[in-house]
Amino acid sequence: MSKKTKKETVYVLVQSDTYREGEQDMHVCASKEDAEKQFKECLDYYWDPEDRDGTDNNGNTYEECLEELRYDDGYDRVSVEQLEVERKVSKQPILDAVQGLHEEGVPNKTIQKQLDEAKDLLRSYEPTR
Repeated sequence: MSKKTKKETVYVLVQSDTYREGEQDMHVCASKEDAEKQFKECLDYYWDPEDRDGTDNNGNTYEECLEELRYDDGYDRVSVEQLEVERKVSKQPILDAVQGLHEEGVPNKTIQKQLDEAKDLLRSYEPTR
């Protein structure tokens, strides 16, 4: 890995079922916490609430599935995969962040407020004369 790239961990929620052989739904999560939350939502959807003491196809209890972020009932499978990726280090991270916020639909006024707060923070680091 050179100084022009950095490693990051990405969490991907993967869903598949026996009816769509070879097809998977994949969703990149914003963070590990987001992946855990989305996995729990899927698990709660598939797991029979009347059978919390039961196990999935791998013999795991509900709590074990939550802990391992892996569920398989023989028909539906859900897991969170952790991937290491290398990304180019941006030469303009602030501009890239502003562009990303704009693309996500964050209002310009909100972006400007954050930039003003960042500018104030930067000024606070300057030595007083």
